Amino acid sequence: MTIISIFIEAFIVILTIIFDNNCIFAKYKNKDHSSLVSKGTYNMQRIEWIDFCRGLFMMMILWFHTEYYYIGHLVIPYSLYVENSLIGFFFISGYLFFPYRNNIYIRKGIYNTLRKLLIPYLCIVPIIYFIKTSLQHDFSFSNMFISVLTGKASWFVSSLILCHLYIVMVCSIRKLWVTITACSLPFLIIMNLVNSNAEIDVTSIANVSAITIFFMLCGHIYRRFEKHINNIPKITYVVLGAVLFVLKYIEIGNDIKMTLYTINIDNYLLLILDTLIWCFIIIGCCKMAHGILGTLPCRYIKWIGKHSLVFYFICGGVPRISSFIMHGITDTHYYFMPFTFMVVMLLSTSTTWILYHCKPFRKYILGIVDKYVQNNVDK
Repeated sequence: MTIISIFIEAFIVILTIIFDNNCIFAKYKNKDHSSLVSKGTYNMQRIEWIDFCRGLFMMMILWFHTEYYYIGHLVIPYSLYVENSLIGFFFISGYLFFPYRNNIYIRKGIYNTLRKLLIPYLCIVPIIYFIKTSLQHDFSFSNMFISVLTGKASWFVSSLILCHLYIVMVCSIRKLWVTITACSLPFLIIMNLVNSNAEIDVTSIANVSAITIFFMLCGHIYRRFEKHINNIPKITYVVLGAVLFVLKYIEIGNDIKMTLYTINIDNYLLLILDTLIWCFIIIGCCKMAHGILGTLPCRYIKWIGKHSLVFYFICGGVPRISSFIMHGITDTHYYFMPFTFMVVMLLSTSTTWILYHCKPFRKYILGIVDKYVQNNVDK
């Protein structure tokens, strides 16, 4: 895997040269992001295609969990869409991220991470953990405490929290090449440790985050090149689709593992190419579909994307409960999957709506945090 490391390091060096020298992309380097924040540019109306992408990713993840719990095994290969959907969230998070240029914005960046990710994690995950383990008659307070504290109760959200905090601190440094290097080195280190059979904890959230932070960086770079990417010919997406088809054929045909959690990845270069092409195509298609995003089905998908964090919190528990109910009503056949998935979406949507309209949570827990921020962070 040394060749892959050299390839990625060369890629980083090229990006560093592009952004750090006087070339056509140099205008991005000195962009005054603080002025954009002060003018509210980053607090404007939600970007429709981003909510739509997140909604699609979330529905794919819900289908995966439904299939796993209802059928008992995966019929559609995991590497066909699941890992891409998970990494897609990190890619979009990197796209939405912007550098923090002073201590005030760094504190606000940390605050946003705590308010939007950590507090919901601490409030919702223990409840979901209790329900899931109770169904298996395997609940234990000590196990729940350890699982929540180590982040293993929801590795995705825990990894997202760590990535956000890490990138906020790294991007406080003005040099972009420092950001690129700092977000790529953890990925290279973990990749080499895993492939050299070193003894590391593959379930550690810090180790998983070392990989996902790289894809957040890719999303951030995508935004810097976005104006040029939007002008590429549409035939490019057809060509990339054919390339992606070949990559998927290789992965599935050779049973190549692409699992983030537990870091069971057989080919890192293939993971990078597969995921980036997949994100590139999905995002491009969602942008081109702006004419239909106002239709009722698309509005529902956008609503899912807007509330995707809560959907992810419950995407394991609700499919398990729904499958438990469906097993008592119907036989386990794949042609019942669409109906089971409809039940999952109905329960997930209802639960998400209730959680978002839970006044005690919004008024007391988040209210205390907001009051603290107004008295300390904003000064």
